[in-house]
Parts: sequence; C-alpha cells; structure tokens
Amino acid sequence: MTPDVPAPRPRRRGFTLVEVILAVGVIGIAIASLIGILATTFQQVDDIMQTNRALTAAQGLVTGLDNPRSVLRELTVTSGLSHNNTASFYLPSRTGIDNATGDAPNFDLAYNLLKGATTLDNAVWVYVYERKMVTAIAETVVSGSAANYNLNANPALLEVVSMADETFPPDLAQARNVIGAPMRVRLTVSRLLVGQRVTLDAATGEPTAATWAVGTALPASPDGYALAYLPVVAEFFPHDYTPPATFKAREETPVLTQTIVINR
Repeated sequence: MTPDVPAPRPRRRGFTLVEVILAVGVIGIAIASLIGILATTFQQVDDIMQTNRALTAAQGLVTGLDNPRSVLRELTVTSGLSHNNTASFYLPSRTGIDNATGDAPNFDLAYNLLKGATTLDNAVWVYVYERKMVTAIAETVVSGSAANYNLNANPALLEVVSMADETFPPDLAQARNVIGAPMRVRLTVSRLLVGQRVTLDAATGEPTAATWAVGTALPASPDGYALAYLPVVAEFFPHDYTPPATFKAREETPVLTQTIVINR
C-alpha cells in the first residue's frame, strides 16, 4: 500500500522590494503633505493674531493722537518702573511739541509731532503696547511678612510712547510689564494732502495759492496750517527689538495700514 504523501503547502509570498519602496514613498508623501498643511495653518493663525494685535494697537493710537497729553516719551528702565506721575514723562514736555505756556490744544501737539513726517525717510516712529498695571497697594498679595504685587489681578491698558532715539529695548518692555511684544508704528503725512492749499496767509487769513506735494514742508506752526484736519498714514509692524538702523534699512510689509485723521 502506498502511503499518503501530504500535499506541499504553498509558500507564503512576502512583500517585494518594489512594494516596500512604494509604501514608504506613499507614507512619506502623506507626511509631507500633512506637514505642509499644518505649517500653512499655523502661519494663518499667526497672521490672524498679528492682525488682531495691530487692530488693537490702532485703537490705542487713535486715542493717543486725539489726546497727545496721554502719550509717553523717552521712557527709561527706571522711569518704566515708576507711576509716570510727572509731566516730564509725557509728550507735551518735549521741546518743540508744546508751546511756551504749556496749554497748546491737542491738535497743535499732534501737529508739532507729525509736521516733519512728509516722507518715509523722515517718518515718526512710535510704539503701542498693552501692559499690566502695578500701581495700587490694594492689588498686592501678602505672603508671610512680604507683600508682592499680584500681576494677574491688575488690569491691562494700552500705551503709546514716542522715543526720541526711536528704540524700545527688551529691558524697557520688562520694566513696563508689556504683554507680548510692542507694535512698532511708522507715521507719515497722508497723500490725501497732495494738491491741498495748506498754508494760511497771516495777513488775509485765507489759504495761499501754493499747494502741498509729497516731501515738501508743512507750515512750521499749526497756526499757519490752513486745514481743519491732518491725515496721517499709520503702518503697523511687529517689534522684534531690533535697533532703528536695522528695521529702517530692511523692507517690511506692514501687518496693517490705516489712515488716521486728526481734527482740530
């Protein structure tokens, strides 16, 4: 009798090298696509956040230009830790901004600040930021025998500062309890003034025939300025604490550009 011979089992077929390479390639493409999508999403989120910060800064800037007496000037780390309770910390005390008696109208203060900003080369730079206020004894937290300021309990407010040297270093931001990073704002006279008769004839009280062009000087005194408004272009940039010589030399696209009209 012939014994039964078991049928040979079919050999299990594995993946070929080509199949493995194709699978790895497909997975790699999927990962690269996912990374690209995530990078685009993160960039869009960052752009939205920067725009929102710029819009908030624009509101603070409009308020500051309407009331220049609230605009700070030439802060230092030492003054940054103070309450800014002296007039020397504010814009009207800068030479050439306020008049001799110190009671210039708000429009005159803003005009004196911006009258020379007729081109990008002589633009006026200011900084707008949100900061935590640390001012009141009632806002302290007592721990044992020591009293510490409770930064989380204190309110935040927007500030506008004009620095004569156009710098805003990190140690000043720390001294002011700045939230995030300041927005750097470039202010120039708007082209809406082109062709306008901006100079007032002192003898007749009427505008002269001369019209304004980009780069030409505005009247030295607001009393010689013939219009009831001054349009200004504000360009907002995220401040990365680079010195003025650096950020002025590079080409940057502003996060936000707005025209602000300052009325008498």
